[in-house]
Amino acid sequence: MTFGLKYLARTEAAELFIRHTQIEPILYRYILSKRDQSPIKSSEKLNGIDGDFNLESLSVAKRNNLTIGHDLLSYELVDRFDKQVFLENVEYLRSITPEDHEDYSKALLEENRRHSLQLLGPTSLVMLIVMIITLCGDLKTTVTALNSFGSDSILLWCMKRLYVDNPSVLTDLDFFMQEVSNRGHYNSSVFFSNPSQYLYYHVVFDEVVYDLLMNEPFKPEESCVV
Repeated sequence: MTFGLKYLARTEAAELFIRHTQIEPILYRYILSKRDQSPIKSSEKLNGIDGDFNLESLSVAKRNNLTIGHDLLSYELVDRFDKQVFLENVEYLRSITPEDHEDYSKALLEENRRHSLQLLGPTSLVMLIVMIITLCGDLKTTVTALNSFGSDSILLWCMKRLYVDNPSVLTDLDFFMQEVSNRGHYNSSVFFSNPSQYLYYHVVFDEVVYDLLMNEPFKPEESCVV
């Protein structure tokens, strides 16, 4: 990922992926939040839902294994999420908003602007990342990375509970119901599937969820009839 971001990605594609690596842990922290519990802060760099996701440079991203650390967030959410605890805190979650990803450093974009040939857009960058992980990673790493989208189902379920009183948002969220089970697919065979499809879906879904939580009311105001 760091090679592609530095030398091949167009700046807008690099910005999308940097934003994604910061938005995803923000979303997970949000749905794990509890009333009367202060946010958990960890100094662990680019790893763990509660870690430090400032991206000051590509060397920092590489040294802290950004790609694998990011993939493992999905497994951590599955382990930590408690449906009953979430339901008990729904009203509290509706009273707060997620963190602003703009508060996190994106300084490594300057390296992209200085060095990149500006060749790859977001879709091509997704395909490059998936291809390199599939061809160059050991089997355990490859399966871990390509099978790390189970958290999307949890996030979708949470969004449908949060926005239960907003029919328009619920209709939009229905478009993110996956027809095929990604996790079952890879458990059957890591070689016969479409990982680019799942990664692209994953990035777009997090963008949509973040935008909804920051801008869309949980219950739209009723229009006044004159």
